[in-house]
Amino acid sequence: MTRMFTMSRQIAVAFATIALLTLAAPGAGQAAEFSDSQLKSFAVAWTNINQLAEQWKPQVEAAPSEDQAAEMIKQFEVEASQVIEQTEGIGTADYESIMQAAQSDPALQERIFAMMQEVQPK
Repeated sequence: MTRMFTMSRQIAVAFATIALLTLAAPGAGQAAEFSDSQLKSFAVAWTNINQLAEQWKPQVEAAPSEDQAAEMIKQFEVEASQVIEQTEGIGTADYESIMQAAQSDPALQERIFAMMQEVQPK
């Protein structure tokens, strides 16, 4: 029981971390300006990565071992990177820059949230 709880918690943390793609700590005092076009592309990529995470989550949770779950998470990471690279108007470096800037900029978070509302499937 404890093993399953620990594994489920690790999976949840891994997906949260991966979905955010916080690969580096945000820079202190870092101010960046992003165009609406860049933020819309970010929102599209973010939305698609979240959908991908929802597809992978049950498989990872049902994995018979932690090693197999870790392999599935690695595959998810590869697919998440591909989603970003295939999204028009943004690449991995831009995605990471926006993510990092948004971590410490509430106004940017609001702009991103507004863009996400625009790109959500209806």
